Amino acid sequence: MKKEEINEFMNMTLQEKKDKIIEIIREIPEDSPIHKELYETLKREMEEK
Repeated sequence: MKKEEINEFMNMTLQEKKDKIIEIIREIPEDSPIHKELYETLKREMEEK
C-alpha cells in the first residue's frame, strides 16, 4: 500500500477496513503461497469456533 492508501485506511470505519482487507485478499492469486496460508489459517480459526 502507498502512504496515501495507508492514511486513508487508518481513517476508515471498522467495517470499511474489513471490506478493504477482503478486497485485497481476493486480489491475491490462488496459487500463491500466501493465499494457501491465509486459507489454512482461516479454516483453522473457523474449526475452533
